[in-house]
Amino acid sequence: MVKTNNKKKTQALSKYTKTVTDTKDFSGCVETTLRISRSSKEEIDVDDLENIFTGIKKSLAPNTKLVIRALNGQRWFTFKGYDDEYLQIDSFEDYYKNKVADTHKFEKFAQVEITSLRIK
Repeated sequence: MVKTNNKKKTQALSKYTKTVTDTKDFSGCVETTLRISRSSKEEIDVDDLENIFTGIKKSLAPNTKLVIRALNGQRWFTFKGYDDEYLQIDSFEDYYKNKVADTHKFEKFAQVEITSLRIK
């Protein structure tokens, strides 16, 4: 049986706004999805993404895995899957290198979505 809690909670961080968009309690694990955006109207860049990942990684409970995705002007891009150790920044940059002349406009993100899966 899956319990779903869709109450949206928003907590302003110093630079970011963090919203818990979903929590699912499975029999052996808990999955929580956070949506992060800038508190101001600025977009999140790759350096911000690395800072967010570093901050969250430090506070993870044991037996917790993460998925990190970010939304740019074109699409959602997965920077880290559950089994990845690090952010896949190189894959993201390589994706746009040979497709567009100006890659900088794709390196800004409206929001980042982080899903954690904690094994009980």
